[in-house]
Amino acid sequence: WTLACAAAAALLVGAPAISSVLFGWGRMQASALVQIAAWGSVGAWGLLPQALLAVALTILATVGRMRFAVLAYALALAIVLVAGVMGYTAGHQLMWALNAGFLGAAVVAWGALGVPAMRRWVPVRALLSPFFMLVAWVAATQWLGLAGATPSSISGSKQVQAFLLSVVAALFVIASGWFVGPGLRQALRS
Repeated sequence: WTLACAAAAALLVGAPAISSVLFGWGRMQASALVQIAAWGSVGAWGLLPQALLAVALTILATVGRMRFAVLAYALALAIVLVAGVMGYTAGHQLMWALNAGFLGAAVVAWGALGVPAMRRWVPVRALLSPFFMLVAWVAATQWLGLAGATPSSISGSKQVQAFLLSVVAALFVIASGWFVGPGLRQALRS
């Protein structure tokens, strides 16, 4: 979860610079780079339900209840199909539909485990701290206007600054998980 929040923070803070480096060196037009950066930003939010889903599926596999995993993914597929039928076919709309599908699947998987299992397996403090740090970084970059850059306007030293800001955002998110939850410290030490 913490690593998903850190990756999302890095992508959300640095999407224009990342898309510029990955795709801006060739013949791709500036408008296409803007689209890729926007899709990357939307897709970054999808990392969070995927992380929760991965944990729930691991627990379901451990207790031998994988039929709920099939149900969870069937729901995710249904959400994406309904979005397509409703006409949500633009790239960012499909990314949001995928995010909604993963969120629905995570809710089904965690629901299959039940409240006692959630209390046992979910360290709420360890989950909330990285999430709040992620939201704080996204809000700060929006408020400061750092997220509004277009990939074509980022070059040279501004790219380096954007990458450094992405790294700092990710490190702050990881640090928040490190200081709040002993599970992350233990996992990274081994």
